[in-house]
Amino acid sequence: HTATLLPGEDGILDTEDDFVLLMGGRDGSHARHDSEVFLFSSITKEFIPVETESEPTPRFEHTSHQIGDGNSLLLVGGRLDDRLNGVIEHLEVHVTKSDEGFEAVATTSPLGQLRFPRHQHASILFQDSEQPLLLIYGGYGGSLGTPHVPLTVENCRILAAPEAFRIRTHSGDARRLLLASGADLPGPRRGLHLFPLD
Repeated sequence: HTATLLPGEDGILDTEDDFVLLMGGRDGSHARHDSEVFLFSSITKEFIPVETESEPTPRFEHTSHQIGDGNSLLLVGGRLDDRLNGVIEHLEVHVTKSDEGFEAVATTSPLGQLRFPRHQHASILFQDSEQPLLLIYGGYGGSLGTPHVPLTVENCRILAAPEAFRIRTHSGDARRLLLASGADLPGPRRGLHLFPLD
């Protein structure tokens, strides 16, 4: 699964209303599509299930990124049970408090799809403009022209080719950027991490 720190209603990290969103994962037999939040301000420190009108795609061994100033994140790639997930999804979470306790509600929407559905990849989000840059590299995957590729030796391999997108949450899409043919990073690999240097 992924665990993503989000800033809460005030939009500022390192304050009392921060929370962590746990998304997806595998329960031993199936890929999960559900999520829950852990509230730092809750006295009982409980995990609260997130209700969604439209469920996100099941996935594990994916990546996620907080995007913008609110409680939104991107879900990138990963695995279903016997297929690779090539969908980039936007998930927006709202946590409210009532007399009954805390409630978490999320809306999900697909933004686009990877050219190479993959898992065990690395991705990084550069929030340097109104259209953040998403870079994906490595992983185990392949492409048959669909968002969900069967996980078979015939269809999949360890990948070297990177992918890049400009994320436009207001218009609800991820615009693919063209990369030069020699833009492959050094060598195919999976189970890696990317870190920003500046």
